[in-house]
Amino acid sequence: MGVDSMTQDQKNDSIALLPLMGAAALAAVVAGGVQMALSSESTGAAARPSAVVVANEGQRVDLGVTADHRSRGAKAPQAQLVVFGDFASPFAATAGRVVDTLLGQYPEQLTVAYRHFVNTENHTSKSSAVAAEAAAKLGKLAVFRQLAFGRNDGLGYVDFSAWAGSLGVDDTAYRSAMADAATLKAVENDGKQADALGLNRRPTFYLNGVQVPGTTPADALATLIDQELKAGQAAGGLKALLKTEPFDLEGVDTGTLEQKKEGEARFGENKVRITDNDPSWGKPDAKVTIVEFGDFLCPYCKRGAAALRQLKTKYGEDNLRIVFKNLPLKMHRYADASARAVLAAGRQGKFWSMHKLLYERQKDVKSGGVDAILGLALELGLDLDLLMDDMTSVLVRQQVADDMSEAARMGVRFTPNYFINDEHIGGALPYNNFVQIVDKHLAKAGN
Repeated sequence: MGVDSMTQDQKNDSIALLPLMGAAALAAVVAGGVQMALSSESTGAAARPSAVVVANEGQRVDLGVTADHRSRGAKAPQAQLVVFGDFASPFAATAGRVVDTLLGQYPEQLTVAYRHFVNTENHTSKSSAVAAEAAAKLGKLAVFRQLAFGRNDGLGYVDFSAWAGSLGVDDTAYRSAMADAATLKAVENDGKQADALGLNRRPTFYLNGVQVPGTTPADALATLIDQELKAGQAAGGLKALLKTEPFDLEGVDTGTLEQKKEGEARFGENKVRITDNDPSWGKPDAKVTIVEFGDFLCPYCKRGAAALRQLKTKYGEDNLRIVFKNLPLKMHRYADASARAVLAAGRQGKFWSMHKLLYERQKDVKSGGVDAILGLALELGLDLDLLMDDMTSVLVRQQVADDMSEAARMGVRFTPNYFINDEHIGGALPYNNFVQIVDKHLAKAGN
């Protein structure tokens, strides 16, 4: 199996909203965007919630998929794919393109059902789920999807109740649907189902009752669907198949969704530009270079940073170089101040010390803001007057802006993102998976 990289729950956050798109932009999104929603032709109230089911070892999970306001595809399906997703996750759009590919490949055999899987660490996750559910009740989930995933910068602080005009629905009706207790209940019921299944990754797929990582590429899923269609015929149909033993994922490529390919397609680039101003650890001619795009208030960046510190100890400065680039997300109130503070600390020779403290004391910064950041600087013995001068300087602000521009050039829209000798990894990896990738590149370098 491939490296289990993007635990989708790990993947994080995205930046802020652009103005509403025009018809041409929406059309472009329809062509290449997520297709986990049902078409705007489907209307009606929410389906009755199914009983929460649990996963028993050695058995498939019958999730009670029915044709409702959040499903699309074949009317008499021979295979079903349930997507537990989060509209506030930038990875959902990429997974959606996988789903869209499969629906185009199996229009008469496959149905896809969407289930909300709220991430409590992301303030926008719940509000977007409620807003999407309300839109679905009014037959506009497809349009909501276009708006949510058609923004270049993802979802930040959003007043979804103001989206009625863009959705093409009556403002009062949309606000009423959002405020309806049944709407919130539907979202919560989906969450209870996800919890009962022990899920922690967004998105996660269930193909005919068998859990499949949301990082699985379309071609690998297509191979599984082909196998399942044959198995379903032998079993006597989909309902009978759900009562048989689950298929095995051994040997199936469940690796990363290739975010780098998306970046290359949009920008024609796959090599990060490293400048003399970029904070780095290790020798410039080290055999392996890891470039991190990070946000100090992103919990997944915190996990990734801990793994990178272990890599420093394991490989040393001759073999490994780590370069940091700031990508402060607008959904995090003090992310920009943290980015400027770490660069200012670097001007006093304390970049990596501040880097470590900002991640370790992330909760303090989220609650205490700039005062908490300055408190960390005091702990490091920094000159606060000089730090604040540098934090507000044109040079430091420009360096943060340059990092963000480089992220955009590479097609990077969320944190963390890593480029390991130009191999793109979207999302934080466990330490052991980082080791596998670094070892692979060391072997290529003849170490």
